[in-house]
Amino acid sequence: MNDMNDTIRSALKSEAQLDAIDSNPELPMLTQVAETFRGRFRWVALLAAFSRILFLIIAIIAVVQYFRVTETRELIAYATLFLVSIFATAVIKLLLFMLLIKNSVIREVKRLELQIAKLREELNSTNTMA
Repeated sequence: MNDMNDTIRSALKSEAQLDAIDSNPELPMLTQVAETFRGRFRWVALLAAFSRILFLIIAIIAVVQYFRVTETRELIAYATLFLVSIFATAVIKLLLFMLLIKNSVIREVKRLELQIAKLREELNSTNTMA
């Protein structure tokens, strides 16, 4: 039983993180976003952020070009490019949101594991006293 508690505590990396999880149930949004760029999927978050900026620039260029051209074929092309770029930006934003939610769920699971470990310790101490 102590092995499981030790495993849970070692998964939490440090006592500071353990205290932060115990005392602060919800981290501020800026901290949660920063954790998305620090985790195991950091490269995915960085790639998504870079792609989002790139698609936003493409969308702006498409809008500017849309108002400069006069032929119908070019108008349709730039409007389509704008819509695809905005759609890609929205999809990438959803991906980043899913990474944010994943980190939040992992934090909750760790919190539950800690509560189970504490409850088990309390039950063991009351069983040994009785």
